Amino acid sequence: MASMRGRRGVGQSSSTLQVAYEDFQPVADWTNDSNSHVLLVDLPGFKKEEVKLEVVNNGIVTVRGERQLSENKYKRFKQDYSLPIDSDIEKISGKFDGGLLFVIIPKIEFEIEEEPKEQHYIAKRIADELKQKISKTEATIIAKKPKKDEKEKFGFAESATEMIISNKGMVLAAVLGFTVGMYLSYKLR
Repeated sequence: MASMRGRRGVGQSSSTLQVAYEDFQPVADWTNDSNSHVLLVDLPGFKKEEVKLEVVNNGIVTVRGERQLSENKYKRFKQDYSLPIDSDIEKISGKFDGGLLFVIIPKIEFEIEEEPKEQHYIAKRIADELKQKISKTEATIIAKKPKKDEKEKFGFAESATEMIISNKGMVLAAVLGFTVGMYLSYKLR
């Protein structure tokens, strides 16, 4: 038996190898532009092959990774991120560059319904009718311009009329804006 001392059998090791995991929380930040949201995840020391990106249908994206530090030691992480409400989850893509993971999430393009051309036509027709009425009123006022003696009798009314005529552009814009606003508020109810 003395000769067996110091020998190992097949499959036995002098020490049991236990794998140790070091968990960490990656630093992440969101940014966006007019077309997409971008999730930036800082993963120093990781390679593209060591990182996985998974999109879950309920609006969650999971980023996970694991890399070997030594023979029996690994560094790992798993992090879930909630996607913004206007995300197009069918078109999500990822890019890994220099320890940074870029998760590009396109925004859903909402179609803006244009109002029928008929409504714009009606508003234009109303504006044209108002212009015609103002022109007729202006012509009537000029034709009925009182003489100097009559002017003194109706001084206030005359000065108000002259002010309206001289500021007809502003008056027209105010009346037109009010009319179009009332029309659109009625139609959009």
